[in-house]
Parts: sequence; structure tokens; C-alpha cells
Amino acid sequence: MKIKQNAYFIFLVFLNSQAVTGSLTTPWTADVDRDHPWPEYPRPQMKRQDWLSLNGVWSYAIADMAVTEVTYEGDIVVPYCVESLLSGVERPLAPDQYLWYKSVLDVPQEWEGMRVLLHFEAVDYEAAVFVNDELAGSHSGGYDAFTIDITEYLTGEDILTVRVWDPSDTEPIPVGKQKVNNTGLESLIYYTPCSGIWQSVWLEPVHSEGYLGAITIDTDIDMGVLELTGSVVMEGEESVIDRFELSIDLNQTSIQFEGTVESDGSLHIRAEIDMNMMQLWSPENPVLYDFVLKIGYLDQDFVIVDEVSSYFGLRKIEKRFVDSFERFFLNNELLPFQIGPLDQGYWPDGIYSPPTEEAMVWDLLKTKELGFNMVRKHVKVECDRWYYWTDRLGLLVWQDFPAVSHHHKMEELPEAQAVFEDQWQHWIIQRYNHPSIVIWVVFNEAWGQHQTAEVTQKVMKKDPTRLINPVSGWEDADAGHIRDHHIYPGPCIVDFACYPSIQGRITVIGELWGRRRFILGHNWFGDDWSSLGMTEEEFYQNYSHTLEQLQWTYVNHGYSAAVFTQTTDVEGELNGFFTYDRKEAKMSIETIRDMNLNFTQSLL
Repeated sequence: MKIKQNAYFIFLVFLNSQAVTGSLTTPWTADVDRDHPWPEYPRPQMKRQDWLSLNGVWSYAIADMAVTEVTYEGDIVVPYCVESLLSGVERPLAPDQYLWYKSVLDVPQEWEGMRVLLHFEAVDYEAAVFVNDELAGSHSGGYDAFTIDITEYLTGEDILTVRVWDPSDTEPIPVGKQKVNNTGLESLIYYTPCSGIWQSVWLEPVHSEGYLGAITIDTDIDMGVLELTGSVVMEGEESVIDRFELSIDLNQTSIQFEGTVESDGSLHIRAEIDMNMMQLWSPENPVLYDFVLKIGYLDQDFVIVDEVSSYFGLRKIEKRFVDSFERFFLNNELLPFQIGPLDQGYWPDGIYSPPTEEAMVWDLLKTKELGFNMVRKHVKVECDRWYYWTDRLGLLVWQDFPAVSHHHKMEELPEAQAVFEDQWQHWIIQRYNHPSIVIWVVFNEAWGQHQTAEVTQKVMKKDPTRLINPVSGWEDADAGHIRDHHIYPGPCIVDFACYPSIQGRITVIGELWGRRRFILGHNWFGDDWSSLGMTEEEFYQNYSHTLEQLQWTYVNHGYSAAVFTQTTDVEGELNGFFTYDRKEAKMSIETIRDMNLNFTQSLL
């Protein structure tokens, strides 16, 4: 989002504010169980029955990187980042410091003889993991999960230590909208950094003879095919695991498939499905089908070595040329318009981490209640359960790649380009199976933008099942499937004078609106900003006019989507539909819902 012309005036108000930042709580702040936060199974698309959450109270220390003997300073609640209220610490981490975590590992006795996997859903940014003072593994990247087999390090009396380094935007790494020392004018569009563990940590036992690795799910609604591709992680050169069984739950009945696991552990299942029995996934009908996949071997009967449960949705997204314009098609039918909010995924109490799953789902439910059918997840990758809920609730997702700060000239930094590519590959792989994700957004507003056409082509090759938006706003490149404009307040530069469509690509407004409405007592920087906002009636009038212009752009310029800034206020940004603390809606939800539904219905 650009800083608009009156930002200097806003900045003067900001400088005079006497408010204490970070003092906001949400309706769920008090619901957090410090000993057992986020108790839900973290990986709903590959679920095993036996697992152990490590979320809760750990010890922490912040020390200079040169310090060799660390003295732990107190408690920190995992999985909330160290800067957050919910962590119990609320301290910044400097780029020349390490954040240390320590916890006792109490591995259940019944897991004896099993392999023990340690999972981190997300740690920002660089993590070194020690078990009983031995380095068990390391990882770089703040938005993807990683797993370490810690079996060989366990003794029965075990200590887990994690050392984190997070340079945030001082280095050319993906950071989204995080900014160290976020003060002055840029605090109006950038936010508090999030350092350390910010998603769930957990243990999982698997069979010593082998277990299922990652599974990729592909569906073809035209051919009636479900394909599962994966691998079996085997111990040693030979394994007894040679068979699989797949059971798909069709609600009223189930269908079974069985076959062989290749000798190298590769797994490829092609299941033909009678599409007359199936329903397609869409925002109006988000049908999901559960399945159970088992691997093992025959010893008179089938002996199960590993078993996971998962789900899939039958969904196809593409573009087609219709009546002079490129349009979105969902499941072989015209999807007239995608409309939804820019979703930053920030919280005043948890920063990057919602306080609870109920809080996280509240944002999505309110998005649906407002009459939106999509959400653009802005330069952040959420926990797997967020996408599980967009799958279940029926929200189309535009997933941004987390951006490198605009302070770095990525075109001149080949090593940073390689880091970015390595990380976006992981983001795609780990979120690939979610039917709700329909668009990858590669770059945003020139932040970290480099070799746009080449990078976009690589993304298209990596995931040919989705549409690719090469850059949302500002510096376009003739690449991908979408031409994306940012226009505030928009959608036209001036009334009914808009950018024309682009041949061969779908035209969208990736950001617009940004109108402020101020609610006293619910603001990160205090209430000295109240003169900046509009009245509720002005809000409705402007919103109605925006939809009227969007209808005109749909007919005359082929515009096919619009992203409204934004779901909630975020720190210095006061343009949300809800306040940052989620305690107040800034307008009647029913009124906006009726406007949105009338708009989308008018295009049918």
C-alpha cells in the first residue's frame, strides 16, 4: 500500500501521540492457556493419531551473539514471538543478538522403539536445534515448517534448546511487513517484527521400519482422477513396506484402493472416481472428502506400519477469453468476480500468532459474513490450520509470497535471489494441497522484486494447477496470468477513468479502498487520530460508489477482482473493516454484506 499525500499530516499527529503502543488486547487474550496454548493438531492434511504438543512455558534468554555462556532470564510462552504480549516477554530482538529457548523433553515411554520426529511449524528466522547440547539440525526461513529426527539424541532425560537469529529487514530475506525500529513515517505501513518460534512445536512417533513422508494431492475434475504422490521414508536399504491401502470417505459410502509401494519408497496412487458421485469445491459449496492412507506389508493379513488421514477438494481454476476479456473460470464455469479483503494476519497481542484458533477463525467467518468470496493473504504465510479453515469455510485465497524489504536492491544480490527461490519453493510445496488457494502472488509493489518474468515462469512451472500473479501493484511485467493494479481509493484513477485491460491476462485491482474510520479506544497509537476518519454514513456512500465503479470496470474493462484494504486495522493503519483488537466493527456487517452480494449478483 502506498503512503498517500496526506501522510505527512498523519505523521505529525503520530509524533505528538502520547499513547503507549502494544497495549491492546483482543477478546481471546484472556483465553490463552499458558501451559497448553494452541492444542489443536498442527497438520490437518497429514494427521496421525499419536503426537505430543510442546507448546507452553519454556525458558528464554536474549544475549549478544558473542556470549558463550547463556543465563536464562525467565519464562516465554511458545508459540508466541518474543515481541508479543502473549509471549510474556514483550522485548525486541536486535540483529546482533541471539534468542535462546530451553525446555525439558518428556518423551512418552510407550514411544520406546519408535523414531521420534520434532516438528517446528515456523521459526523466524534462523534456528539451530540442540538436544542434550548436541546440534540435531538447523533451518533458515521464517514461513515454512521443518522436521528433525531426534531419536539418536535422546537419553531419557532430555533437554531441548533452540537458538534463533532474526535480522528481520536489515538483511535481504523474506520478512513481509516486519521492520526493525519501526518508527516515523514508515510505521504507517510497516509493523512490529516477529522473532523466534511463532507457530506450534510438537513431537510425533513413527515406526522404526519406515513412515509416510510428504504427500502431494492432485485432482482432475474433467477426467475424474485423484492422484497421490509421495514417498516412504525407510530405515536401511531394505524395508518390508511394500503395499498401501487407500480409503476415501464419500459421506454415505467409501471407496477402497490398494497397490504396491515401489522398492525405492516412491508412492504413486491414481484413483479413478465416478464424478457423478462427487461434488465440486467452491465458495458456495466447500465440499471436502476425507481419506485414510495406510502403508505396510502382507503377513497373511495386511500389517499396518503407518497410517495418516487427510482430505481433498475437487477444484479447478483457470482463465478463459470471454466477450473481449480474459476471465476467471472456476470448475469450468465463469467466476464473474472475486471480491475480498487484504488480510495482513497481524494481532495486537500475538503479533504474527493469533491468540487462539477461535480468534483466527473469527477473522475468516467475518470475511464470509461481509459477503466476500475471497481473501488475499498479504506477504505472510499462515499456519496450516488457517488454510484448513479457508478450505472448510469456502474462501478463495490469493497467497502472497512474503516479500524482501524494499530497502534492498535484489537485482544486485544473486545470493539473496537464490535464498528467495529456495524459500518460495517450500511455501508452494507445503501449501500445495489446499483447494482454497487459487492464486500465487509472486511480488508486491516492487518490494524485493527481481527478474520478474523469469521468476514468474519458474513459479508457473512449479505449480501449473493455479493462476500466477507476477506482481501486485506498481512495476508490472509481461508475465503470468494476471495484470494487477493498486489504486487508492480506486478502482479508477478518477471517476470512471480506469486503466484498460491487458491482452492475454486477467485485469484485477489487487488493492483499493483504504478508507479510514476511527473508533475511540481501539487504536495501537492512541486516539489522537480521530479527526482523520470518516463518518459511518460517509463510509457507506463511498463504498456504494466504489462498487458502482467496479461494476462499470467489469463491463467496460474486464476487471474481474478487487481486494479491499483491509480486514482489520493494523498498528498505524486505520483502514480496516474492524478495529485492530477485533472488538468493534466500523460499520454494519449486514449493510456491507447486502452491498457486496447485490454487486456480485448484478454481474451474473
